[in-house]
Amino acid sequence: MKIGFASTSVWKMSPVPGIHFAKELDVYSFELWADHYFMNSDSTVQIRKAFEKTGIVPTVHAASWDLNITSISGEVRRFSMRQVQRSIDLAHEISARIITIHPGRKSFVRQGRLEVSDMQREVFHELFLYGRKKDVTVLIENIEDTGKEVMVNGKDFIDFFSGNDDELFITMDVAHLGDVKKVVSFYTALRDRIRHIHISDLNRHEIHIPMGEGKLQTREILTFLKGFYSGIFCLEVYWNDAGGEGLKKSIQHLREISELIGYT
Repeated sequence: MKIGFASTSVWKMSPVPGIHFAKELDVYSFELWADHYFMNSDSTVQIRKAFEKTGIVPTVHAASWDLNITSISGEVRRFSMRQVQRSIDLAHEISARIITIHPGRKSFVRQGRLEVSDMQREVFHELFLYGRKKDVTVLIENIEDTGKEVMVNGKDFIDFFSGNDDELFITMDVAHLGDVKKVVSFYTALRDRIRHIHISDLNRHEIHIPMGEGKLQTREILTFLKGFYSGIFCLEVYWNDAGGEGLKKSIQHLREISELIGYT
């Protein structure tokens, strides 16, 4: 099993120490959030060299905080697109081949769904073309249902891809789906598009908590995916203890289950 983790899991570290911590934990990959990069002083040259030295595989999560690439405000939309394009530049400069991007959302709950969906197709066509120039594959992430999201379940993505010839793919976020039935349904409908998985635990009040501390049916989900999915399981834990204890526990939890069920 290819286990990695997002830089949200070690937010108190700057990117370069985070990559070396990934090496220390003997994982496969490290997903650099662009927001994390923007907030720190590590250069892309330093980050790329750290990946090269450690052999850790780089992936990138595009900037998403305070952004909406489908905003009804042209100014907000243009700024958001610039930040996502900067994130693609980051991926290119550190030799990451994939980038996960949030799909945009309604600006207000009563906004028409079709209006947002049409805009999503336009902006992702633009991002696909931009990513292709940089040799970076664009992956769209499913988001938890907050009332404003329009790309939540399998049908939302099937509708989006209908008539779309761009080579766009999906990051399936397990915690955003929430339970094994939804994961099975989503993956079954979209398995040819799913290239990356975010995984973390959840409870009644929050998501992205350490594995084994919530209600996620991890064993059942991994048992289903075994034999189908050979990509990265990226731990997306929002847990900023300085020693990375929540992250270490999550890695161990995944390894124990994968060994138990024979997920190699």
